[in-house]
Amino acid sequence: MALSVSDLGALHATITFTILAFIPLLLLKYQKEDTSPFDDHAFILLAFYLATLLYAIAMVTNILLRIRDTECPKIVGNICLLSGPLATISLVFIPFPLVGWFLFALSMDYLAMKEEDNNKNHGHSSSSCKKMPTALSAGDLAAFHAIYGSQILASTPFLLLKFQKSNVSPFDDDYTSTMLLACFISTLIYISAMVLEFKLRIRDIECPITITNVAQLSAPLASISLAMITFPYLAWFLLAIWIVFFVKMAIESCLEFLSLFGKSDQICRETKSDVSPSDDSPV
Repeated sequence: MALSVSDLGALHATITFTILAFIPLLLLKYQKEDTSPFDDHAFILLAFYLATLLYAIAMVTNILLRIRDTECPKIVGNICLLSGPLATISLVFIPFPLVGWFLFALSMDYLAMKEEDNNKNHGHSSSSCKKMPTALSAGDLAAFHAIYGSQILASTPFLLLKFQKSNVSPFDDDYTSTMLLACFISTLIYISAMVLEFKLRIRDIECPITITNVAQLSAPLASISLAMITFPYLAWFLLAIWIVFFVKMAIESCLEFLSLFGKSDQICRETKSDVSPSDDSPV
């Protein structure tokens, strides 16, 4: 199913608002209890985290495919429509389990009808994404920022749920305090890269790919740092994937640096040749 830019924006706004509205209910539910939701509902919380992760990856993939003027597979749109509601329903299962099951059945029925409509209309329209410019626009950057920001904001309350009944603070333990420091530094780097990129765009200066890569790497690293505390095994797996992308983007940045260095060296040589006197000039 083809999702337009406005469809993606509306979907993301709805999913993010719903998730951030349901998370405080968990804090209210467990503020007077002696247990943590990680003791009784660890599987549901893990399902929520995986669903939000899939949702963020699908949204970013959708935007990147549009930027590169590439046909968007229908499965990417389906993952966006599936994982977002699944994350919300996972949170509803803890405070209101019956409502959660009802919403789950309702969403499955809706998706089945939507898929049937898509199969009927498959011969009349293609499922490609709309064309977009190859360069990152301000709207693209805003979309990335909204996706990464919601991912971090959705992970942060889990620390409150995990440590609200504990006798120690996460800052007292060396491991958790290191992860929190890594999250803070990654967030700071991400914000700095985004601000720098916007400033370059305001001044009509081409933004180096290195700055974009720093922003694309630091925001997921902040979310992974928080997951190291709540879901350590999953976080280590995500960190391994992050390292692969880090190596790929580091190579791209090095190639860009070498290209810029070669261009500057060529300009310097041309300037020197223009300034130096000719051999047959009078002494």
